Amino acid sequence: NPYKEGDIIQDHISPLKIEKIKWSYGYYSAPYCVYYGIELKKDLTPMKKQIGRGIIQSNIKPITEI
Repeated sequence: NPYKEGDIIQDHISPLKIEKIKWSYGYYSAPYCVYYGIELKKDLTPMKKQIGRGIIQSNIKPITEI
């Protein structure tokens, strides 16, 4: 697991500051991490309406693609 609590990651929706890390697995797949936290704006500040959501490990994109 290359990420820890407090790191900022993103997927195709928006950046996220990691507050909790859990694991899961699909029916035919190996276990993977799910990162939970609060969505951030493009300037990496918290959104006004703080929505918590998760990002699965395979959907993470480099933060430079914002």
